[in-house]
Amino acid sequence: MSDRKRKLKLLPEVLPAPTPSTRSTSPRERTMLHMRRLVAATAMLGAGADGCSKPEPISPPPDLPPPPNTATTAPPTATQATTTPPDPVTTATPSVKPPQPLPPPTYAVVDPMPPPAQCNLGTVNAATKWVKEGELVDIVVGSASPQVKLRNPKEHPLSVVGGKLATSDFRDGKVHAQVTVDPNATMVVLSVPASCPGWATLAVKLTIDKAKGRKISTTVDNY
Repeated sequence: MSDRKRKLKLLPEVLPAPTPSTRSTSPRERTMLHMRRLVAATAMLGAGADGCSKPEPISPPPDLPPPPNTATTAPPTATQATTTPPDPVTTATPSVKPPQPLPPPTYAVVDPMPPPAQCNLGTVNAATKWVKEGELVDIVVGSASPQVKLRNPKEHPLSVVGGKLATSDFRDGKVHAQVTVDPNATMVVLSVPASCPGWATLAVKLTIDKAKGRKISTTVDNY
């Protein structure tokens, strides 16, 4: 037997020629394959859970038509064929938080406003006359008592119901106003701010007669 050692040589590694993969890597077909697997798994679980009755087979969803330009798509290269396709994208379901209870209502004590003062109407007088019959009336409101003070209309505006205030003035402690009466109005109310000595409002009411001459009856009340 010879002492010479046999020298071995390494042969070149022979790999099979790469072939295009028949598995589609489009997201649409991967999604369809995933849905078929879920349907099959659901059918197997239903058959194992119900041993007495045979569940009806669940048919897989029908194949959707292939996407456009499928025929003109070039086959994947060897590098693309050996690349592992990415997993389908899963959408996380947002967690719904239960509504938070509303805080208990809070209450606060509010001092009520005092009622308006009641003026001594026996000391208040009001005079009216037509400037233009049936359209414009002149009203003068005054007081004979120092306890009832009328307010200046420029600082405390007047208000009218049944007409529109044309002019207003304050002279010698009296309120002078001219009111344009609304057509066919039978009553006009002029609100005059005053103090007795607290704040108050006097309601000067004019009742107009519909007969010729349009006679006016005037009364004064507290609001």
